[in-house]
Formats: sequence, structure tokens, C-alpha cells
Amino acid sequence: MNRAVANLRDPDGAASRLSERTAKTLGLLPVLVLVALAGILLGSRWWWVCDLLIAGFWWVWTPLACTFLVRLVRRRTLFSAVLMAAMVMVSWPFWSGREVFLPRNASTRTPEDVSILIFNADMGNLFHDAVTPFVSKQGADIAVILEPVWEFYIGVIKDGIFKDEYPFTMVRESDGDLTPRILVISRWKLSGLTESGLRNADGMACLVDRPEELGGRFTLLVAHPPSPRSPARWRDGNRSVRHLAAFARSLIEAGDQVLLAADLNAAPGSVRDRTLRSESTLTRAKPVVGRWGSFPASWPIARIAIDDVWCPSTASVRSWKTVRSVGSDHRAVRAVLWIPRLENAP
Repeated sequence: MNRAVANLRDPDGAASRLSERTAKTLGLLPVLVLVALAGILLGSRWWWVCDLLIAGFWWVWTPLACTFLVRLVRRRTLFSAVLMAAMVMVSWPFWSGREVFLPRNASTRTPEDVSILIFNADMGNLFHDAVTPFVSKQGADIAVILEPVWEFYIGVIKDGIFKDEYPFTMVRESDGDLTPRILVISRWKLSGLTESGLRNADGMACLVDRPEELGGRFTLLVAHPPSPRSPARWRDGNRSVRHLAAFARSLIEAGDQVLLAADLNAAPGSVRDRTLRSESTLTRAKPVVGRWGSFPASWPIARIAIDDVWCPSTASVRSWKTVRSVGSDHRAVRAVLWIPRLENAP
């Protein structure tokens, strides 16, 4: 009773004591969250569920980091500094080696720029008539269509609906649910690398015969490993990415310019993402800050970047964006990359 009367007489003091008690109660929560996140990162290579949870990493990390930053600015204690340092360390696998922001001086194109569209059209897309005008509207030099709807596929291959705009095509035929069809259409001549050693499940390799005055040839790899809906599918997809990364590295070491367009079915920081980065030296085109990813398409924010373009250190990203399509649960990704001759590369 006396304490209640005292609280009424001194509400500021009561609020201060409540704040202190709340802080003490929640004091261990950040530590527990950090331990959990670290466990996800360290364990993801061996347990597929952890790898899936990585997709939500930024949803947890961002509000926690903001909270710790405010705490550090207001209190400036060693504990707050340690928490903030731990947050940065835990996030390292997600942004190391990547561009944090897009360059600001990329408004005009150069002759050596290449625009690439990667779009998972979804074979079950009910709005199949909208796929053709959507792809045409993007005006990319090369369009990679994953899971093309049948009507669009037949229109390109047999009816020649893009014969003037995209006269060259390559296809990876489907082997079943784990290897859906991939269609690549290009303004420039495409030819397959028959000695690639890639299995059909690993993806496809295209030699793009870009004109010499625009920078010459480069190799485009395309992949769509299976979604990790089960441990077996997760392992099969990881194996395909390892094969693809090894092949990309061999091309790079031989002096080729190599790009990869893929729907990894995995988020930044996942096993597949880290495998590509460590074993092929390719890095994501998507910047860490300033753009949401491609999936799910209906979400206005917090989308996951499972569709992307990867490029070597000799190339650079000039622009990157997602484009909302009709009927697919993926947004298309359109990236413009500067791909110079290797002798002109920095």
C-alpha cells in the first residue's frame, strides 16, 4: 500500500524502477538470440532446417541491431559495445565480399554493359499470355526464363515470336520435378559448351558470342537447383551447386569471363550461397542495402533474394532491380553488368 502511494507521488521514479527491472529481465535475451543465430550459421551446412531458417536472418537481425545501436549511443557501456560487435560478426557471412550499395554513377550505359533478365515464370502460371509482353518490355540483352509456361515456350521455339528481338535460343530440357526446363533467349549468338562436364541437373553453360566492339565473348552459366523441401532435395541441390562452382572456377582460372544467372532456392548466407562465393569466387550482383529480393513476389518488403546474377571480380554491377510480373510467385530480376575484355578489366 505504501509503495503504491509512493508511486503515485513519484511516477517518474516508479517508471525508472520499472525500466530497470525490465532491462534486467530482458538482459539475457539479446545474448540468447545471438547464440541462436550463430548456431544457425554454424550448423546450416549439416542440418537442412537451419539452412532454411537463414532466409529469415535479416528479419531478426535488423530490429535487434537497431535496438543495440540505440542502447550503445545512449549508454555507451562495454556490454552494449560487445553486443553490437557480436551482431556485426554474426552477419559477416551475409555481406562479406558483396557490394553494400549500388554505385551512384551508373545512370548511362557503356558499350561493354550487358543487361540480363532472370525470371522464374512458374509452369503453373495461369496468365500465360502475359509472359511474352512482360519479357519483351524489359528490353534485356539476354533473358533467362526458368520454368517457362508451355504456351510461351512453344511460341519461342516453334512459332518464333522473338525471332527479330531474340534470334538465338538455348534450352535445358526437363528431367522431371528436380530439373525443370530452362530457356535462354539472346540478342547474340549462343552455343553450348559440350565439354563442360555438367550434369543436366547442375544447369547449363552457354558461350555468348558478343560482338568484339562490345567486349567480346563471355560464358553464361544458368542453374536452378531444387527447392530444399526435404533433406534429400537439399543435399541434391547443394551437390549441383558444388559442381557448378567448380566448373565456374575452372573457366575463370582459364581466363574466361563468367556470369551465373540462377534461382538458387536459397537465401544469401545459405550453404549454396557460401559455396558459390568460396569455391567459384563469383559474387552476388544484388547489393546488401537498398533493394529487396525476388521472393515471394506479393510481399512489398522483406522479400528473399533467391533469384540473382553472380559475376566475377573483373566485372561490376551498374544497376539491379526486381520487376513485378503477373501470375508468378517470383519477381523477375534485371541487372546491368559491366563486362569488359579481360585485358581491360581493373
